[in-house]
Amino acid sequence: MDQSSISKARPTTSTQGSWFAILAVSIAAFALVTSEFLPVGVLNSVATDLNISVGTAGLIITVPGIMAAIAAPLLPVSVKQLDRRYVL
Repeated sequence: MDQSSISKARPTTSTQGSWFAILAVSIAAFALVTSEFLPVGVLNSVATDLNISVGTAGLIITVPGIMAAIAAPLLPVSVKQLDRRYVL
């Protein structure tokens, strides 16, 4: 067998699919950061408008944080058998 008959197969990747994945991750990161940090800045206003204490209004941040802490270890375990490209 000579060198000319051996060809290295390169995997074909869709440029459009790659950009779609980057866009999806970017939007998800923006949504996550916005939903986590936005309430901190408006917490006093929320408490004033709802006539509740700032501590009670802080539950707006606490409850999603607890849900994220519960979901974070469960999600990878539940999708480990799926193809990573489709999970994204």
